[in-house]
Amino acid sequence: MKSLLNMLSHRLPKPYRERTPELSQWSARYGECETKLVKEFLDTFCQAFQLGAHEAELLLPDDKPLEIYERIYRFGGPDELEFETLVSGMQGRYGVGVGYDVLKTATLASLYELTRTPAKKSPLKKS
Repeated sequence: MKSLLNMLSHRLPKPYRERTPELSQWSARYGECETKLVKEFLDTFCQAFQLGAHEAELLLPDDKPLEIYERIYRFGGPDELEFETLVSGMQGRYGVGVGYDVLKTATLASLYELTRTPAKKSPLKKS
């Protein structure tokens, strides 16, 4: 019998799952010294989207959270709670306030960059 956690979690859509797990594109963009920080950020994303921790290394810098969400819920999504959870996670872990409008166009790399310098790059929610 599946555990409740397994029943509530999602899997990355097939095109993402078929990738080789690696962080080389992240390392090429940000350097080896940031690998731990990148992994922590990807863990935050995976928790928000209820993805397995092992799937973090399948994500690339130019992947877009909205596209991942739309592929998971291709027949219409519940309530976009994943985005609310991601906003909350970024605020709590990094002190970065990210607006919903930013999330709609962001890449994982652009969100990660916000976590690196929160005082300078923090697009807050528009009123």
